[in-house]
Amino acid sequence: MKFGIDTRICKSIDLSEILKKLNSVNIECIEICCNHIIKYEEKIGLKELAKKINDLLSTCRYKIVQVHGPHEYLDYRLGSLNENDFKDAIKKLISWIEFSNLINCNVLVIHTPRKYITYNESMIEYVQFLKNRLLKTLKEVESFCKNFNVKIAIENRLEHEFGVSPRDIIDVLEQVNSEWFGFCLDTGHANVNKLDIVKIIESYGKYIIASHVHDNNGERDEHKFPMLGIINWKEVLNVWKKYIPNVPIILEVEGGRNCDNQLKTAELIINYLRSLA
Repeated sequence: MKFGIDTRICKSIDLSEILKKLNSVNIECIEICCNHIIKYEEKIGLKELAKKINDLLSTCRYKIVQVHGPHEYLDYRLGSLNENDFKDAIKKLISWIEFSNLINCNVLVIHTPRKYITYNESMIEYVQFLKNRLLKTLKEVESFCKNFNVKIAIENRLEHEFGVSPRDIIDVLEQVNSEWFGFCLDTGHANVNKLDIVKIIESYGKYIIASHVHDNNGERDEHKFPMLGIINWKEVLNVWKKYIPNVPIILEVEGGRNCDNQLKTAELIINYLRSLA
């Protein structure tokens, strides 16, 4: 089993600096947080950023296995009734698929589309619209995923709307029936929503291609280190090892003021999780 860290753990410092610091941690892989990418996207563009990252990676021991897509930009545009907004979101998504390819990363994580419910729309109609919009999104980008050899992993939501249940996403994955799309299991979101993480892995393991691993008190999305909340990690790791041993365990914990301390804690936690697995 491979363990890794999301760069969100040190989101207050520059991406180039965090990539260097992560090289001192005993991990096999990382995810790049969207906020780190967006800062550079606006300044120098994604292609130049990819060159910068590849130069840094030449001296790093780990591999980038996940990129977190720009959910704040994409989510409501993908769910927009305005066709131009939707087209802009698809264009943005394609550019991030290409960027992932340029840094030799094969998985891009996104959220489900969002929209505000209207006064004359039933909840059933609202959910069906978002489900259809996710289907449309995946169909729009499938050829680009294939051309760039990048899979899209759809993350279970925190919010009580379409995508909060893994079944929402699995239904779409079954309908689109493509090797280029899968499920990103977010343990913290599942825990807040009282969903059984063990059962999710047992039931939907064949669809899981990415992860966001963090803990909480069962009430708020705290993005704590594993072992600092209420999730039973021994049970989770047992089924992880059985059903999805090739899916990297990516710690997506909240960044603290002191990056070095956060990374030291992350390494201690990861070493303990390894002992449980």
